[in-house]
Amino acid sequence: MVFNKSLHSGKSSVISALFRILHISEGNIIIDGVDISDIPQEILYTRLVCVTQTPYLIQGTVRENVDPFGTSSDEQVNQVLKEVTLWDTVVARGGIEVQLSDELFSVGQKQLLCLARAMLRPGSILLLDEVSSSVDLHTNKLMQSIIRKHFATRTVITIAHQIFTILDADRVAVISNGEIVEEGQPTELFERDPPGPFRILAAANMKL
Repeated sequence: MVFNKSLHSGKSSVISALFRILHISEGNIIIDGVDISDIPQEILYTRLVCVTQTPYLIQGTVRENVDPFGTSSDEQVNQVLKEVTLWDTVVARGGIEVQLSDELFSVGQKQLLCLARAMLRPGSILLLDEVSSSVDLHTNKLMQSIIRKHFATRTVITIAHQIFTILDADRVAVISNGEIVEEGQPTELFERDPPGPFRILAAANMKL
């Protein structure tokens, strides 16, 4: 499922509601047949993995940022760094035990570090909040390739910045003012005549 960014679309509320930061006044959020309001919040956080628009990194080493809970081996940390093509850069900077600083990596590389962290998390649902909006085209394509390969067996909820990143989604939901105004398979929505909100958004996006 994909939420396309628009003014006052309600995407921040959707994210907050999924993590139960925002308590909904009516209705339910059901995941795998279970109402998330019945799940302890600390358990819910282990099942939902989020990569945000702005890279979120902590003070500490590269290793601590990729594996903040210390649940993975050095070999596993090294492997995901290789998969996101950061291994050579990390080695050149001093290895996984080097202290992270703002100058150590570019914005795109920091976002790849966050993706590597998500790859080590065991959660069954990956939430991508406009992860490609602050990276260049090369990094964007790399991230999309990694996401499609590594998270192929997980549920991926994408809040999209660029339409081409969501064209292979199972379903698209266009949200306006907190309400779903259109949903369906991307190919189906593209073929609607007269054009609906998704097709109009796609046409505008592709002109940028």
